[in-house]
Amino acid sequence: MIKTTVGMVSIATALLLAASFAHVSAQTKQSDRQSPACTQLKEEFACRGRSDCRWVEASGKKKAGCAKAAKK
Repeated sequence: MIKTTVGMVSIATALLLAASFAHVSAQTKQSDRQSPACTQLKEEFACRGRSDCRWVEASGKKKAGCAKAAKK
């Protein structure tokens, strides 16, 4: 009886973890598609986290911000 209960609890835990991971993965993919254009990103960390954007330091009258990265 105890082994059966422990087994059922461990199976339920494994299923919950798998469902949670699938939900987080789906949210990440969805947020990637909805993320703003490089010119709308204002934080260096957010900009450098994207492969299509590069961080541009402030110079003269220009403010620091993200710019589209040149295609290679």
